[in-house]
Amino acid sequence: MISPLYTAELSPTSTRGFLTSLPEVFITLGILIGYIINYALMDIPVNLGWRIMFAISALPAFFIGFGVIFMPESPHWLIFKGKVSEAKRVLLSLSTTPEEAELRLQEITTTTKDESAHGPENWTGHGVWKELFLRPTKPIKRMLISAIGINFFMQASGNDAVMYYSPEVFKAAGIHGKKKLFGVNVIMGFSKSFFAFLSAVYFDKFGRRPLLLIGSFGMALSLFGLGLGSKFLEGFGKPIWAIVHKGRLKSEDDWRGEG
Repeated sequence: MISPLYTAELSPTSTRGFLTSLPEVFITLGILIGYIINYALMDIPVNLGWRIMFAISALPAFFIGFGVIFMPESPHWLIFKGKVSEAKRVLLSLSTTPEEAELRLQEITTTTKDESAHGPENWTGHGVWKELFLRPTKPIKRMLISAIGINFFMQASGNDAVMYYSPEVFKAAGIHGKKKLFGVNVIMGFSKSFFAFLSAVYFDKFGRRPLLLIGSFGMALSLFGLGLGSKFLEGFGKPIWAIVHKGRLKSEDDWRGEG
């Protein structure tokens, strides 16, 4: 949650969309790497394989913790604390030219001027919860509905359930064999990572709302297809894809025999 906010405060306007999308890209990339590691460890005994998998995941966490030591503080936070010279030094290291750094410094200073005047050290957040949930203004209400609604329906759609239980989902769809199931997971991980990166690349060009609409439509269509297919398979004795041949449905054994 902190990563996109931190990135947004550091990045210039021209590339802010792409850079703030990178955390999601690397999350999907991490899932893909997890699938690949699972595929590589599938022949190892289960009681040992999952322990190795968890142990390997400590490596990227270690590098992240080490890398944070060298990350600069947010210029917005520094100006909010009255440390303008430190904020300018950070902006100079992040900007292409000194003029760009000065322009960004002025923009941040303008947006935080009112906050700084009240003294951030004395601010306790008094009244924030009341403003959010008891007496929200119309703009705040729209923000709350949008933010909470997107996150709620993203989880309620079942998208994550497919990701977490994909081996069971594909097994129910008729794909059997450990190697095939893990292989399909890897393919799905590649697909998810690719489209996450694709959306990040076009974030600044098309904007947030069009990509959100396209992504929502695509997700709705995909989940509808998945649900319809699962319902169709429900009527069969075995959860296999229906194969129509010579005017009648054939069982999996009949099909393999003729194959």
